[in-house]
Amino acid sequence: MDSSPYADDNLEKQKMLPEIKGHETWHFSDSASTTIDLSDPEVESPKKLNFERIYSISLHLVVILLTMLLWLSRMESSAWNSSPSEERTWSPVLPYVEYEISGENALDHSKFSKYSGPPSLSLDQAWDDLVLPIHFRATQEELEQAGETWEDAVELDDGGYLATTGVYHELHCLRRLRWYLYKDDYYTNITSVQEDYLKGHLDHCLETLRMTIMCHGNSALYSFYWPNGKDPSEPLKKPVAKSNSKDVCVKWRSIEDWSYSRMVAPDHPLKMPRMIQQ
Repeated sequence: MDSSPYADDNLEKQKMLPEIKGHETWHFSDSASTTIDLSDPEVESPKKLNFERIYSISLHLVVILLTMLLWLSRMESSAWNSSPSEERTWSPVLPYVEYEISGENALDHSKFSKYSGPPSLSLDQAWDDLVLPIHFRATQEELEQAGETWEDAVELDDGGYLATTGVYHELHCLRRLRWYLYKDDYYTNITSVQEDYLKGHLDHCLETLRMTIMCHGNSALYSFYWPNGKDPSEPLKKPVAKSNSKDVCVKWRSIEDWSYSRMVAPDHPLKMPRMIQQ
């Protein structure tokens, strides 16, 4: 029986104003009176009536203009902030994804997370746990709803189809690049033929990450500072990026919990195609 193609990785571990229906009808009638009682000794002069009419018309025009400007502003804002999320492809994990506001960044080169820094047993274990649920069992209905063909999909020997999500493919790629960064630790006996193949794989990984980064387009504002401090005698260094920006991020735990609940083991047997079985 064959095992999943990333088996080694597991060892490697988003109100407009109410719609304006037509144009509102405004009646520019004289608010004082359109009929003058000649018996009234205090008849208002035509000049005063004309002023009130002009005032009423002007007031209504201002209201209309302000309403239109506000409506156009909301329209522009809505168009700018709109996201065609209704057109994205369905995925079984989508109903479970949660979001949060995060201000995390990795701009400080001197700080490491449990996933970064020189190789160590604890770091390798953190990456092992991170990518472990890379594969899950998908049903035929899920493949069809996601727009995937199932006739040529790899089957699991006990039913269902081998599947993964984009984020885990990207983590797989990131891990491969990390390994190559420390190849003296992770690829100690690599041959020239193996390294040529690996470079091709890593070039694919770089392109995958480029597409993902440009697709999501981080809009955070970064500024720069001089890292020299207060010592004027210190040689001038290059400006360093800094940011206090916050962004809407996926709660990673929501994806991870779902992935663990649906995962298949890295060595789970696969159903071989009939042409190979024969």
